[in-house]
Amino acid sequence: MNSSPSSLAFASPQNWSRRRWLWLVAFALAVHVALVFVFSSRHDAVPRPVVNVPQFHLAEAGNELIALTDPTLFVLPRLEDFASVNYLRPDIGPPPPFRWTEEPPQFLTLDQLPAGLDAELRQASAAPKSSLSLKPEPLANLLPVRYAPPLPVATTVQVSGDLASRLPAPIAAPSLNYNDVLRPSRVQVLVDEQGRVVSAVLLAPSGWPDADARALALARAARFTPATSVALGHVTFNWHTVPATPPPTTP
Repeated sequence: MNSSPSSLAFASPQNWSRRRWLWLVAFALAVHVALVFVFSSRHDAVPRPVVNVPQFHLAEAGNELIALTDPTLFVLPRLEDFASVNYLRPDIGPPPPFRWTEEPPQFLTLDQLPAGLDAELRQASAAPKSSLSLKPEPLANLLPVRYAPPLPVATTVQVSGDLASRLPAPIAAPSLNYNDVLRPSRVQVLVDEQGRVVSAVLLAPSGWPDADARALALARAARFTPATSVALGHVTFNWHTVPATPPPTTP
């Protein structure tokens, strides 16, 4: 059975009348209100029985076993403790007298004093013969003077390790022409049985390659006393520098 295009257009929702739409909206609203009333009924909540819950019981005051096993009760002071007796039991004694009860006061006379005490009292109460000096003594204004260690005037060489006792003569190192202060050059040397330097390695540079090269050359040229075995030591060069260029002179 074939339907005409006019009947299909009438049955489609796009061609519904306004009245039909209003009835559809009213029906949907009524269904919504009915569902709200049906599912909005409230019931009293039934509490669940409480099971497997820790319970607290107050222990008796005289239960010493609980006080020994529980550290929070063990640290509390008790009357049975030897140390807390003095703190929890104050020493209540008779109150001190507030007023003097003896009227009139009985003072000692000079005749009642021991022999020789009256003369000592008179001598102590006598006015001093020397005049009092109210002027304070002057304070010393001299402050302790601390002298700084003198600056080095030449390059020094220090030998440490097993080679400290095998150096027959000190190593002579010249002063360097450099316009700044140099750090010490530390060289590690290996010396054989004859006292000759087999290896020289720079451990701590000075900051100027020429000074480090001079330190390596002097360390290799050093000679030590012969021994029965090879030895390892360190040679430190504390450089003394002099200005390379003189400062300009002012006219």
